[in-house]
Amino acid sequence: MISTPVIFIFAAHAKYNIQSGILSNKNVIHCSSQFGDNSDECIEDISDKSNLALNKIYQDKLKQIESANYSSWWMGSKEQRYDMIQNFKLSQKNWREYKINYCKSASAASQNSHSYGEELTSCFINMNQRRIEEINMMGETQPSLPDP
Repeated sequence: MISTPVIFIFAAHAKYNIQSGILSNKNVIHCSSQFGDNSDECIEDISDKSNLALNKIYQDKLKQIESANYSSWWMGSKEQRYDMIQNFKLSQKNWREYKINYCKSASAASQNSHSYGEELTSCFINMNQRRIEEINMMGETQPSLPDP
């Protein structure tokens, strides 16, 4: 029992030395080590690329859903496809809000430190990658046929 609090305390303070976890991203670390205090532009570029990659995957999946051949689904209908589209859009909106709140919570301990921006951005990038994986897990929908 005594070792659990000690491990917890160690883990809470060790995050500044450990290059892993949701608050650490290898590309952000690379920018920081290469450019030091002048790494903002490099980190912003990585963040922008991450956002663009997520948006592309999202838009591609949305188009795939919008053109899905619902007649190949069990008792599929236009309404079912419409619901899928609306739910997918809502899930993305809610996920964006979740990402921001989650990353702010995860990085709160470093909020007043020099590393806060890097940790927050790392979290956003890592969460984007996880969201891409989630979207890809949705699988393929059937290609479109003309609506009857």
